[in-house]
Amino acid sequence: MTTYAVIGGTFDPVHLGHLSIARDVLEQTEVDEVIFMPAKLQPFKLDEEISSFEERYMMLKIACAERDGLSVSRLEKDLEGVSYTYRTLDELRERLKKDDELWFITGSDTFTKLDTWTEAEHLLRTNSFIACDRPGYPVEELEAKRQEYFEKYGTRSVVINNERLDISSTMIRERVREGRPIDKLVTPGVEKYIQANGLYKQD
Repeated sequence: MTTYAVIGGTFDPVHLGHLSIARDVLEQTEVDEVIFMPAKLQPFKLDEEISSFEERYMMLKIACAERDGLSVSRLEKDLEGVSYTYRTLDELRERLKKDDELWFITGSDTFTKLDTWTEAEHLLRTNSFIACDRPGYPVEELEAKRQEYFEKYGTRSVVINNERLDISSTMIRERVREGRPIDKLVTPGVEKYIQANGLYKQD
């Protein structure tokens, strides 16, 4: 049996904050492999212009090659329509071995809002979750939501600690446009890819 955990997002670009979450999951849980799942069409970002799937996928491949226990999936590229989490996880589970275990990684703030997502009941009944608790987030609120999900849907969840790095993909894109360094925000390989392909030079 292999235990996988999925972290989804746009990853435009993937940065050290994303990688710190994956590292903490591998260190604090029994997860064997963290799968980065770049979205083709994010439901919350349909009106935003983002880099191509292939560019974002390649940056993830480069970042994950530099660390053990990480991989990247092209699954959402193959699915038609918007990248809804419940559908992605259903499809991924079909592709895994029967006795493999699958978890989904969220931030603590996102975890408390999962019951507002598309097909929320199905999502919460059929999946297990790893919530990354960050300093300053109300522990009582997080624990109350974990209990609520368990009582309503039988949802399994665990909480890990993750020190939030003050990094965002938006910040990185802005720094590139302004000609400022990003070497402390992304891996060396990702920085080279951004430079070589002229990403984020213009709005």
